[in-house]
Amino acid sequence: MKKRLEDIVGIEKGNSVAICLHGPSLSKNVETVERLQSQGAIKRISTNNWFDFFVKAPDYWVLASTLDTVSNYYTKMNENVSTTILFADSVDLCDYNFIEANLKCDYLPYDQRHFKGHGCAKILGNFKEHYEEKKNLDFYD
Repeated sequence: MKKRLEDIVGIEKGNSVAICLHGPSLSKNVETVERLQSQGAIKRISTNNWFDFFVKAPDYWVLASTLDTVSNYYTKMNENVSTTILFADSVDLCDYNFIEANLKCDYLPYDQRHFKGHGCAKILGNFKEHYEEKKNLDFYD
């Protein structure tokens, strides 16, 4: 089921969470993280091809590339329906009709490229407006 950001913000408040990326320190901690997750002591967030490192699926699976997409991994996602999928729909152009028809787990699309969900043209317009009003480059929107 499609989730909104409001549905998950704060959902793990009070829980310990391990954010597991694919850096060099991961290999020496995989067993500990997986044991703690299996015991319910932590929730795990993993990215992209987590299955090359872990046996157990993460609680949250974050995808943020044109290669690691819902259409490429939906079969793997459906093997782990308790995992919530977070994918960057600004780079994963998988059709939402396909997602709704084929994905059995919860998912949350997000925009990794545009602040506040504004498209590039809107951001440029906001910058122009800011500059004309403030006459400085201290633009954060």
